[in-house]
Amino acid sequence: MGQRSQYVFEVNVIGYDGTVTTARKAGHFQWVFGAFMAQRSGQVVHYLLNASKRGTLASVEQEDLVQALTAMIGINHASGEVQGLSPRDDVSQYGAEGFDNNNGLFLLSVTVDRRKRFETGYAAEWCFGYVIGEEDGGDFSTVVTLDEYAANFRQMFAEFSGDNANTPNDMMNGAEFTALVCEIATAEQDGHRMDQATAYRLMATPVKAPEASRYVFEEQVPMGFLWTTPGIKAQETVKQPA
Repeated sequence: MGQRSQYVFEVNVIGYDGTVTTARKAGHFQWVFGAFMAQRSGQVVHYLLNASKRGTLASVEQEDLVQALTAMIGINHASGEVQGLSPRDDVSQYGAEGFDNNNGLFLLSVTVDRRKRFETGYAAEWCFGYVIGEEDGGDFSTVVTLDEYAANFRQMFAEFSGDNANTPNDMMNGAEFTALVCEIATAEQDGHRMDQATAYRLMATPVKAPEASRYVFEEQVPMGFLWTTPGIKAQETVKQPA
């Protein structure tokens, strides 16, 4: 078992003029798989649920949000261990077919509409999903729920869950883990489950944008790729560079 996964994030910001800017970040996740992936991704989902309730996502700068999400998934809140944050783990320039992967993906898309930031009750839109690795019987393409992802790790999930869990030092306790898994499932049911079209977009290889757009990549910059599409308004269909 290689125990190699990746996370892929995109943060879309719709400006006051309707222009859409997308930042993409992907990181290599050595040893993070199964229940460990559930814990790390759950840390991100927990934050997004709370930030949505407070309405704070709309005011966070794009680069800051990318870095915050990356830190939340990269740092193990139970042990302080870090994976996926080193510059050598940055795989933002690759699509899924270029990843060194055994055990699947965690995908996340966040869209913030600056034009609505002062509206009462406005919360950014976000969705997430998992992809099962080929080593675990998946096709490394179809986006699934956590429960579907966990099907190949049932023994691990069972051992790490509940009040009498047999958890290693790098996992939260059983009761906390059980609550986190339930929180992820609730978020999926409440409309934050990713659709396949969005998953395909996140897994695609980033390429240079059309001449009408700007494309920037600097090695070892935490936010990874950034492209803007001037003149394309949010109410129109916004396509990723082909």
